[in-house]
Amino acid sequence: MFRLLKRLSIIQTSVISLVVFAVSLLILASIGIHSSWSKLQHTKSDTQLLLLMDALEKVAHNHAVERGLTAGYLGAPSDETKARLTEQRKKADQSANSLRQMIQNERIKELGLNQHTALVVQELDEKNTIRNQVDTLNAANAFNYYSALNKKALDTAQIVRNYIFDNALQQSVGTALNIAWFKERAGQARGKINGVLATQQLPSIAKNDIGLYIREMGTLGQYLSNLLEGSLKSEFQNVLNSNQTKDIQSTHAKILSATGDLSGQDFPPASEWFTAATKQIGAIKSVLDKQWEFAHDKVHQSESAAFNFLVFEIILIIAVLLILAALNTYLISSLNHKLCLLTKQLRKVSDEGDLTTDVRIDGADELGDISKAIHETIYAFKDLIVGMATSIQASSGLGEKLHGVTSKVVSDAESTQQMATSIAASIEQMAATSVEIADSASSTLKACDELNVQSEKTTEVNVQTTRAMQSLASDMASVEEKAGLMEEQVSSITGILETINSLAEQTNLLALNAAIEAARAGEAGRGFAVVADEVRNLAKGSKESSDRISDLLDDLQAASNEVVDAIKNNSVTVQETVNRANDANQISSHLKEQAKQVEELSTLVSNSAGQQSSVSKQIAEDINKVLIAASDELEAAKEMRGIFSSMNANGATLQRTIDNFKIQ
Repeated sequence: MFRLLKRLSIIQTSVISLVVFAVSLLILASIGIHSSWSKLQHTKSDTQLLLLMDALEKVAHNHAVERGLTAGYLGAPSDETKARLTEQRKKADQSANSLRQMIQNERIKELGLNQHTALVVQELDEKNTIRNQVDTLNAANAFNYYSALNKKALDTAQIVRNYIFDNALQQSVGTALNIAWFKERAGQARGKINGVLATQQLPSIAKNDIGLYIREMGTLGQYLSNLLEGSLKSEFQNVLNSNQTKDIQSTHAKILSATGDLSGQDFPPASEWFTAATKQIGAIKSVLDKQWEFAHDKVHQSESAAFNFLVFEIILIIAVLLILAALNTYLISSLNHKLCLLTKQLRKVSDEGDLTTDVRIDGADELGDISKAIHETIYAFKDLIVGMATSIQASSGLGEKLHGVTSKVVSDAESTQQMATSIAASIEQMAATSVEIADSASSTLKACDELNVQSEKTTEVNVQTTRAMQSLASDMASVEEKAGLMEEQVSSITGILETINSLAEQTNLLALNAAIEAARAGEAGRGFAVVADEVRNLAKGSKESSDRISDLLDDLQAASNEVVDAIKNNSVTVQETVNRANDANQISSHLKEQAKQVEELSTLVSNSAGQQSSVSKQIAEDINKVLIAASDELEAAKEMRGIFSSMNANGATLQRTIDNFKIQ
């Protein structure tokens, strides 16, 4: 972009800057106008939204009145109440038709509010069904229908309020909606109480609903007393503090304290109550209408202010553009005239080489100052040329002397470069050898580290083996001791068996003697002989059993002796294994110490080789620097020789150039 601007003249650059400035101003102006236009459109949208909310509130109000008259008609049907109800239905239908027309507004459609108003329209479409039920005095859900319709209308108005752009208008409309809710609750209480007074019956459900409406009226009344300002606040408080409101509050209190049948109790007639409550609601409606008027005035003022500001902004921008156009036209015209004059004088200097030309322009502006500065520059240039002519003659002789010195410097630099190259090659070989020594020492060091690690692992395994063998030797000693005890017990059992054998032999002898004595006794000792024979057989069986046990004990004792011998042999073997493990530990420790010594020597060799390599690299770097310096010196000397040659040529050229200028 800067290259393109350099190709343009000052006039062209000025015109371009003017166009850019004008376009920028127009863009900023269009942004400002668009902002003002958007604000104007927002105020128009706020106007339509306010009208829509007003229509929704009127739908809620007229149907609230219809709800109250419907409750009175259902409680005490008569031609008078029917006529009043019919008249109010017309007003309610008129407000509903107005709402339907507002919904068809293009700006309302653009804002996408149809989805919210559709709920109210859908509820209005069911109104004729409810009215037919009322006409037939069979409309138990009439009150709930009208209450639901009014709630949807006011809720929709609250939603529409969120689409308003002006925050102050939002607050004003919010106050109006709170008044509308207060009026709605008052209307619900009026309708419920009107039905109760007409029927002289107070169901518990109706009593609870009335209590809810009264409580919400109290809350909204306190909130609105703090929210309203000025005359509207005074008017609203006058309504709340009026005698009529006090009578209504008295009726509220009586209703809330009563139960069941109201016949014979001190309550006003339904028509009188409805009239009084309607007057109170009318007073509240008056406050609400004034609040709506205040909101309408505010939005109209905002719309008017936005329109006036837009017109003012357009006029101001047009005026500024006209002034800028006039100023820049004069500026470009004056600049063009003076630049043409200055260009003409400078071309005379450049084409003819006449440095005696006067290029000054009359004027106190910047171009006059520039022309004076150029005039002074030309005269300074003339003096410079005179001085250059003298300097060229002096430099010619000096250049010849420097040429000889430069040739000598070039020769010395070439010799230095060759010597530095030879030294650098030798140093690089020595550095490579040092690196190989360091690598070998590093490999030895790694092997020593691995040997050290394996020695530590071997020592650890030997220690674990020694501990296991010592534990096994201890267990073998315990087994050996228990085997000795078993051998002693077997010997004791053998002695007992010998005693049993001796007793069996004696019993056998006694039985034999008894048999002999029985034989001698003859027939009288036959029974005793039989017993003696049985005793002898038992003694014989005992003798055979003890013999078998004795044989088994002999075998057990022989096996026990073999176990004891084997345990003793194993104990000796375990002890020898423990001794060998201890010897292996000592060898591992000695090997570890030798590995540490080798590691220290390898580290020393590696460090020495590393230091030698570092020194060699440093020397090589220094030699390379010397080589580079020698090369630079050679190049500088050659360049200097070329410069002096160029100086001689330039001197001749300058002399020819100076001869072209007129300086006298």
